[in-house]
Amino acid sequence: MIRMTQRQFRGFGRKGARLSENDIEKQITDFLRFRGWELTRQHVGVFVPLRVYNQKPETLIRKQIVTIGEKGQCDWLAKRVGRDHCFCEIFEWEAKRPGAKPSEDQLRYIDRRRALGWTCDWFDSLSNGGKKPLVEWYEQHFG
Repeated sequence: MIRMTQRQFRGFGRKGARLSENDIEKQITDFLRFRGWELTRQHVGVFVPLRVYNQKPETLIRKQIVTIGEKGQCDWLAKRVGRDHCFCEIFEWEAKRPGAKPSEDQLRYIDRRRALGWTCDWFDSLSNGGKKPLVEWYEQHFG
């Protein structure tokens, strides 16, 4: 089942209806969860722990900044037990709104992962409407 928001449904079939990156993420996560994948949202960025923010003056907060992940890291990690239950299938993915492309940092991250033998890619649609749909890629990699 593919989830659609009220806004998407009202625009369904009309010319000019645009999906956001969040809409694409919802469609892809539903597709993968239905097929048994466990999904983890990988939060990436620079953060100040709330306990530090509430207790310290601003000058000390700058020393307590925490960096999570690496620049360009994919937003999602998918994993599931392999078909013969002897291994785990894992891949990382990034969603973009239809027609959008990843940043240079994201493309470098994906290329580095692939060079290490990881399955990693980005998508701008579930099955059609974009240049890089998930379903075709999924059939090639996981049949």
